Amino acid sequence: MSANLELIALRGLPMVQAGDDLAALIIAALGDRELRDGDVIVVAQKIVSKAEGRTVDLATVTASPEAERLGEEVGKDPRLVEVILSESTRVVRSRPNLIIVQHRLGFVMANAGVDQSNVAPADGVHRVLLLPLDPDASAETLRARLQRQYGAAVGVVVSDSFGRAWRRGTCGIAIGAAGLPSLIDLRGQPDLFGRTLEVSIIGFADEIAAAASLLQGQAAEAQPVVLVRGLAWSAAARTGRRPRAPAGGGSVPVTVVALSGGVGGAKLALGLSRVVPAEDLLVVCNTGDDFDHLGLCISPDIDTVMYTLAGVANPEVGWGRADETWSFMETLGALGGETWFRLGDRDVAVHVERTRRLRAGETLSTVTADLCRRLGVAPRVLPMSDDPVRTRVRTDDGWIDFQDYFVRQRCEPVVHELAFHGATTARAQPEFLAALTDPATTAIVICPSNPFISIEPILAVPGVRAALADRTARWWRCRRSSAGGRSRVRRQR
Repeated sequence: MSANLELIALRGLPMVQAGDDLAALIIAALGDRELRDGDVIVVAQKIVSKAEGRTVDLATVTASPEAERLGEEVGKDPRLVEVILSESTRVVRSRPNLIIVQHRLGFVMANAGVDQSNVAPADGVHRVLLLPLDPDASAETLRARLQRQYGAAVGVVVSDSFGRAWRRGTCGIAIGAAGLPSLIDLRGQPDLFGRTLEVSIIGFADEIAAAASLLQGQAAEAQPVVLVRGLAWSAAARTGRRPRAPAGGGSVPVTVVALSGGVGGAKLALGLSRVVPAEDLLVVCNTGDDFDHLGLCISPDIDTVMYTLAGVANPEVGWGRADETWSFMETLGALGGETWFRLGDRDVAVHVERTRRLRAGETLSTVTADLCRRLGVAPRVLPMSDDPVRTRVRTDDGWIDFQDYFVRQRCEPVVHELAFHGATTARAQPEFLAALTDPATTAIVICPSNPFISIEPILAVPGVRAALADRTARWWRCRRSSAGGRSRVRRQR
């Protein structure tokens, strides 16, 4: 516990522009001041987003009918509302001039953090600023640079201003952190009189952000970076964006993480969605089956989970859409194209839009979240990684892609070996990994998907298997019974 705390606003930072080396700007602003072990640098989200180029020109935005309707209801530009919706997984509440949403990163916040203040229109273009794609990764990048520069174990917090339920006024909170624990769990420790604490979890990163916010300000202070010196902690430096309010009250959210493949996993995810509040359910999908076909980026397991949770999956086969038509495939076949992997007309639209956005630089997580929102899927659905991992099988004729083996060759070749290409260098999706290590996660469910081709690729991503092994929360493995195709649940811990 610290007895003294010093907060120093770094002066002299220029107006940050897209592509700026933010770490170099912070180092320059520190001047002769050397960072020490335990120092924490708090960086306002706005300059992180600016440096990462997270701006949108509203002139390029076409409002959807949903955005038009909501914009009229709240009195906002429908193009701005469209940007807000594209950053969100659901609308929680709306009133004139305000839209409360659940952001794709899990935060419940006003206007999805889409900001128009202090975004200088130097060229006359009306731009808005979005949150960083991955605030934890942004914090880690800065932390690594600062540690290399000064040789000190420092922490970094990316802060933003949030409103609070039942309170007026905003307060600084952490939306990303590295090098320090976001939460400090005091449960099981004694208080001053020896009574065991039962529910006390400190939002450590949030408290640091709130203190720094006093110097950062909200208007024209131009002090977006604050050095916090004098902190002491002993908890492990585990980050994560979980300090959010539970839907049903109480102090700790009940979070269920489901690891899913395709049809079997999607069915259990649907069942879970009926008993677990949407904001407390995270479905993580295998992407080892993903492949490029006909120039399109196809994610079979993500799409099966998405269609199932949206209530539009084909109930006869469990994959694809129930209301599908096949004009595309019929025309493709007539033209002599490949038709071994059947893509329905509505399904093709999803693949075309996913491909366009991935090639424009968006992550698979971001695209998936927006597709789910547009299809009305309430729980969070994430890929296991935003990096490509491809399942391949070795047959008598050599290595082939899984979809070639599974669909085109109908599982006929003898399989001698499985491999997950790219898994060793892939990075686990940050929100997924944070949920695995979060003390607020109360259950991890391994869905009844094929353990070798659907679950093993998820476990092969660095950090996932170790995080599961370290869990003290309950986790379950589900398998299909031979009787009626039903799932049986076995508690593993």
